Amino acid sequence: YYPSLQETALREHGRTLGEGRRGTKGSRREGRRDTYVRDMALRPLVTDGQGRVALEAVRSLGVLGVRSRVAVAAPFDPRYALAARSRWCAGVVRLPVPWDPERWHAALRAAAGPGDVVLPVATNATLAVIEARASLRAVLPPLPAAATFRRVNHTPTLLALAGRLGVAIPRTWHVRSHKDLPRLLEDRPTWPLVVKLSDDEGLYLPPGQRYRIVPDAAALEAAYRELFARKAFPLVQAYAPGEGRAVSVLLDGTGEPVVRISHRRVVEVPATGGPSARCETVRDPAMEEAALAILRDVSWVGPA
Repeated sequence: YYPSLQETALREHGRTLGEGRRGTKGSRREGRRDTYVRDMALRPLVTDGQGRVALEAVRSLGVLGVRSRVAVAAPFDPRYALAARSRWCAGVVRLPVPWDPERWHAALRAAAGPGDVVLPVATNATLAVIEARASLRAVLPPLPAAATFRRVNHTPTLLALAGRLGVAIPRTWHVRSHKDLPRLLEDRPTWPLVVKLSDDEGLYLPPGQRYRIVPDAAALEAAYRELFARKAFPLVQAYAPGEGRAVSVLLDGTGEPVVRISHRRVVEVPATGGPSARCETVRDPAMEEAALAILRDVSWVGPA
């Protein structure tokens, strides 16, 4: 989000994030724009304060001298929200669950006015902000249309798109009921298999509860029933061994990356697969080009 914040600051306030009214490091380095500031006029509101991603966002803005308010959605207790414990947290805002759209939108409109910058973090908050942006007075980062966001967030749709574009995907079975599992077994899959939710919209689940790695047919049926109870139509995929890698990009309105960064997961939580507890930046041009091909195909705008 930082480049978009810079542009907004320059447009609305006549200076970038690094150009404060008092002398800063930037004032001693002519032409340097990405420096520290202690009196930034924009006021960030970072959602999903209960998570570590929000904490990192608050810390990153804090390095720039910008203090952020943190939004914590029910049912999480703000006293234990990670980002709310940061020394760069300027206050906590309580929000209802994002899948109660009328109440959530009303609460966000009350919390964020002109001059506030809403930075949505997790899936549900981002989708709620996208759907409410026409009625919000706050500054928002560039974001895709709601239909585009849902298309990319829905794994079966994303896999079909990736396959059409020639991006390698694991062998996948789309199973509509546990009664269809015997038909899957007729394909003689190689064990273990992975059973995973199709998407996380409307859910607040830790990564370890979104999938199961199963060694045999009995475990496959048990895992499918378990995940189906959380959300209909889980996927079954071949297990892909090896390290986890990911690419993050910020796309402008023409489909060009303003910034991109790739990383490999050194330590994941849980260890069988999940977010990085420790990661290392890498250069992976093939992975980056595959991600950009998918995002350009759906006319994505903003961070991904």
